[in-house]
Amino acid sequence: MIDLEMSSARAPTQDVGEIPSAILPPDLRQAGLRFVAYIDTVLSTWPEECLNCGANRFKLMSPEHSVWGLGRFRCLNCRHMRSRLTGSPLMQLKSPDLWSSAASLWLHGWNAGDISKRFGLSNNCLLLDWLPRFSEVMAEREPALWHWWHAYHDLLEPSLPVHIAAPADEALAALRRMLTQPVERCVACGSIKGRRRISNRTPTQGCVFECGVCGHSTRSVAGTPFDGLKSRHLLPDFLTLRLQGGTHSDCMRQLGITVQSLSANWEPAMLRWLGQRWPVLPQWIAWRTQCRRSQVVRQVRANTHPRQPFIAQSNAATAHQGTPVTWPKYEV
Repeated sequence: MIDLEMSSARAPTQDVGEIPSAILPPDLRQAGLRFVAYIDTVLSTWPEECLNCGANRFKLMSPEHSVWGLGRFRCLNCRHMRSRLTGSPLMQLKSPDLWSSAASLWLHGWNAGDISKRFGLSNNCLLLDWLPRFSEVMAEREPALWHWWHAYHDLLEPSLPVHIAAPADEALAALRRMLTQPVERCVACGSIKGRRRISNRTPTQGCVFECGVCGHSTRSVAGTPFDGLKSRHLLPDFLTLRLQGGTHSDCMRQLGITVQSLSANWEPAMLRWLGQRWPVLPQWIAWRTQCRRSQVVRQVRANTHPRQPFIAQSNAATAHQGTPVTWPKYEV
């Protein structure tokens, strides 16, 4: 097992293999732990059944069969020989000491590039060999987990799951209130007395309020990570796009904000603000972005990538409440 490093979209340092992934629904988190535990112990357990006759009684013939310790087992019923991984999707997969760690990070939403850099593997090796085999093991051992993972990882399910939709509703409502209501305390004198709106400004600048005690005027986003951002009225739409898996390029096409500004200013501010109250949302955003990029890579390799941009729901408040997202139409 390994420790999970700190990042803006990931949890603090913990043992990955012992904590459930926050992006999974609560009823599937134990299935995720069982999946990782199986991969971790597959090389230390005896075969479950003979592939020839179906019997489950074996005799260990040569425990030092290979450097991986696969062992050679003889069925006591039909004398058929097999190893621990015969017939398994993990058969002949290299570096078995990294399997469980890579599977844990995969379930926690890490993308293939980060995992490959962590363990010194090539990106193609992870994408084309390791992750497909892990997916096959998941389908065999935990079919319910695999169906959920397949639906959301391949972007077949447009609506957010319940455990993500609830904090997403709260975050969007809080974001809209923050853009139109004054801060609780005056940043100059600390007074909590009433403040009056003195200027609506333009939608790109937000509202300005005046303190009823000292007369200090301040913006509605003063003291928040969004103070200093332009076009703040687009923040709810930006958050909705990111929750749905839209990349920075998708946000640029739909919102008209440059990728440089999104990467350097908008994304860090949004993740920092979400992490203060809803830490699961930055993890979900990072994972859905990875899923969207994987989808684009598959389309480019298959020569089916559409020219039209990613399109999200026009109503940001109800985009994740069951109404399907208008996805681009693909033609082979």
